[in-house]
Amino acid sequence: MGTQRPGPDAAYPGRHRGDSAPSTTGGRALALCRERLHAAVQLLVEANSALRGTVEARDRALVELLEAERAQDAFVIAAVHELKTPLTAVKGRAQLLRIRSQRPGGLSAEDVWAGLLDIESAADKLAADLDALVDEVGRPLPGLAPDGERAPMGR
Repeated sequence: MGTQRPGPDAAYPGRHRGDSAPSTTGGRALALCRERLHAAVQLLVEANSALRGTVEARDRALVELLEAERAQDAFVIAAVHELKTPLTAVKGRAQLLRIRSQRPGGLSAEDVWAGLLDIESAADKLAADLDALVDEVGRPLPGLAPDGERAPMGR
């Protein structure tokens, strides 16, 4: 006769055919695997929670960015309107002076002088408005350092 082969339970010492529970060594290995699996699941749950918080913070920042963009657009529209008013006065006064100068008899020195004073005044207003606009645009945003980087808290 030949050599006998080990049975299916030979790889599991202490386990015999028909036993439904693994041996004590197998039970400890299974318990250790379950503990590790539970710990890994806990880490994934915590990481998922942190990721959700990050995504929510990103979404809030995106909403704030879009609101800031709308506010900036409104500011630019208002600034353009405010700047056009004195510019329209300059152009209108210059056109009147040109038209009146082409009429017979032309303009008196006083008329030219008054027109130039009006133009100068409107130009001064426009320059002051532009300076105010540059000051406003050049100011750093809240929460940002002057170089555009995030300012440290408490600054």
